[in-house]
Amino acid sequence: MTQNLSRRTLAKGAAWAAPAVVASAAVPAYAASSSCPDDIDAQVDAVFQMRLAALPSLQNTTIRLWYTANANSNGALGTSNLRMQVTNGGALDVADLPFGFEFAQRNVATSPAVNKLFGGGTIRSAKMPAEWPANNKWNTRTGVADASPAAVNVDDPNARNQRDVSHASSYINVYSADGRYKNLGAGEFGEETGVAEGNHLKWLFSIKPKTAATKGNAVDFINSNWRDATVAGSGAIYTAVGVRPVGFLPPSFDQVRSSVGSSVDEACLLEAYTKRVDVWNNSNERFAGATIQFSGWSHDTSGDTKAVTYTGNDYVYSNEIGAFQGTTSAGNAGTGFNGSTSNAITFFNDQLVGLTRGQDTQLGYQLMYADGIW
Repeated sequence: MTQNLSRRTLAKGAAWAAPAVVASAAVPAYAASSSCPDDIDAQVDAVFQMRLAALPSLQNTTIRLWYTANANSNGALGTSNLRMQVTNGGALDVADLPFGFEFAQRNVATSPAVNKLFGGGTIRSAKMPAEWPANNKWNTRTGVADASPAAVNVDDPNARNQRDVSHASSYINVYSADGRYKNLGAGEFGEETGVAEGNHLKWLFSIKPKTAATKGNAVDFINSNWRDATVAGSGAIYTAVGVRPVGFLPPSFDQVRSSVGSSVDEACLLEAYTKRVDVWNNSNERFAGATIQFSGWSHDTSGDTKAVTYTGNDYVYSNEIGAFQGTTSAGNAGTGFNGSTSNAITFFNDQLVGLTRGQDTQLGYQLMYADGIW
């Protein structure tokens, strides 16, 4: 993939900060050090208990997230956004109590959003494919792709041809995703700084306090500017982004080190810290009562736009719930595709169909704009 176009040339629509360099090494599993105090777990826990006691109540706070895309063909240079709106967000305006999210990027081959809603059905005169062929055309009479979709490095976050992208925001602080929760302070990051985990790259960031993001405004929480990936050997590289709510971040390793003191061995302290972080990240206490919702049109097979409360502990990906058109006010608000339609089936039924290759029709392009694959 060529690198002759700078990220800052790609980046648009946000107040950019200097790029963040995120450590890519996972936290090692250290054996207990011989210099470990017998009460090291209790000492670390005391710092975490102080953090818990300081958390504000978010019982009346709702954090809603959704995905939008501008009108660009999948795989080509274009912009997508993770949008967010916080109601009663004043309680988040505490600089030393960051509320965070993990952000992920992975290569994908098909769109679960389209498959679930349209798979095998008919929209106007077009027969929808049972599996969305990300890298191929489909026949509108049979719904069959011309050839089997070619998945490109779907399960390899370290692939050499990982999609090139610049993610950035005016409303975040980036944290190290190496398990130490160090505040890096910058608001721009790209695929070369992501930490490989499973089949995706991930980053960690928090809502920047006292900004439009905490005052009830719908904002472009993350702007993603993609480089063209339509030529990559076996087919275009299609990518989805996902977000996993983390809640209030635990104390950083440096904060725990400051409290426990410098005499404790590094390996000993890191082992105890990592163990306590795992407990934190598996407890709902870190959300402090906040309601977190994801708006989408593929939560079920109705096609209705819904805001569904997040109850799991995994990433919610753009290609799973679909994206809205960022060129409309309803799309920007995550409430519909245009001013009058909040149902995906109704919207796509209104699009023109009539050419031989479904993906070459207006309907085909509309589907590509909204299926959450960039």
